[in-house]
Amino acid sequence: IEEIQKLGFVAGDKEKLKTHYTLYKALNLDLYIDGEAKEAFKDALENAEKVIEDGDALEVDVLEADQNFLMQQCTC
Repeated sequence: IEEIQKLGFVAGDKEKLKTHYTLYKALNLDLYIDGEAKEAFKDALENAEKVIEDGDALEVDVLEADQNFLMQQCTC
């Protein structure tokens, strides 16, 4: 039954997430003030990296990581 359920899941397209990750990973975070926004951005970077490395990441996971990542970059 578990294998049948997996057929409905769509593998995630990570190209946009990879592009965003590459761009924002290059930022020098030492230039930003320490605080909640900076930590949230760092967490989003870390999460994006995990999703990119996950060979089984689903589309929903990729989209969520990308949206979270993009929302956080605006507050840093």
